[in-house]
Amino acid sequence: MTKKIVGVIPAAGKGMRAYPSTKYLPKVMFEVNGKPIIQRNIELMRDKLGIKRIYVVLGYSGGMIKSYLKDGSELGVNITYLTNDKI
Repeated sequence: MTKKIVGVIPAAGKGMRAYPSTKYLPKVMFEVNGKPIIQRNIELMRDKLGIKRIYVVLGYSGGMIKSYLKDGSELGVNITYLTNDKI
């Protein structure tokens, strides 16, 4: 039996150590070489580990992350969102 690996990306924090840059933009949306960090992480999971199902834990500014990634199909993965209301 083959086990399928899933990915989990915690993206719920306020990014206080990066404040004031995180006042309007979640830290995972900061760009490195023209791509948001979260997109790079998804691509690494997909390309290097073969992960196609990814859970993203949202909290602070989660709507911005969700509207960027959508369902993940544009990146070749399936994204499910979980919400951490304790942030």
